[in-house]
Amino acid sequence: MKHGRSRVVPALVASLALAVACCTVAAPRDNIHDWAWLSDVEARRRPPFRIFDNVAYVGLDWVSCYLIETSAGLILIDALYEPYTETLLDNIRALGHDPADVAYVIVTHGHWDHAGGAGTLQEKLGARIVMGAADWDLVDRDSSSGNTHFTPAREDLALGDRETLTLGDTTLTFHLTPGHTEGSLSVEFPARDGETTWRALTYGGVGINFSGPERLKTYSDSVHRIMARGPFDVSLTNHPGMARVFPRARDLTARGPGEPHPFVDRPAMADFLEQRLEAARQALAGNP
Repeated sequence: MKHGRSRVVPALVASLALAVACCTVAAPRDNIHDWAWLSDVEARRRPPFRIFDNVAYVGLDWVSCYLIETSAGLILIDALYEPYTETLLDNIRALGHDPADVAYVIVTHGHWDHAGGAGTLQEKLGARIVMGAADWDLVDRDSSSGNTHFTPAREDLALGDRETLTLGDTTLTFHLTPGHTEGSLSVEFPARDGETTWRALTYGGVGINFSGPERLKTYSDSVHRIMARGPFDVSLTNHPGMARVFPRARDLTARGPGEPHPFVDRPAMADFLEQRLEAARQALAGNP
């Protein structure tokens, strides 16, 4: 597997892809159980676009995947799911990169929409797969549930709280944030904009699709832990609608010289975390 610096296409091509992508909005989650909707490749695909100098969006209209460029290869945050592996590889190529340069795939949690493509990426690219320890078992269970059958990745790297991973000039820090799943892993990474580097975070598992006071307390404790370790400047969520990824990308195309980066929004990040606490409080009120 090659880990040299990937070739970047001329800025015009990336800008055109960005302009097309920014005309879309995140898809509603109402169709989460409609496999015909979930597997409609042409409807779900979105052109890739650059967010920061070293970070690009290569995901779908409703579930995210981020590409981090380093001096020694590429890192993906999340793996999408089948039938979108080829879409993901095409998106990487459209940004001027060779998918063989993907060294690591970070899976934020073991649900099918984030982990379903990891096995294929592991097999095709030889990429190392990183996940929270507890979610390796979840992937095995989730791989044969309902319509979401997929070949799970072979168990590889299990990283825990405050462990780091360095590739070339880039270091990622992991924060274990159980609740959504037992092994949800939030990923902190540098987001570079010219001479400025911002603290970016992809929160590992946002939704409260569970009940019970003990698990809700675990979820809240995880949010408090991230709050204490902040502040974070950029929220790049694993579902784009949660951080207004597409509207912010549209604003990015209109950004003038010297104007603030629309994805850099520390107050919005703080509000996002506070909203997660409030959602947990409301859920707990219904689960005495």
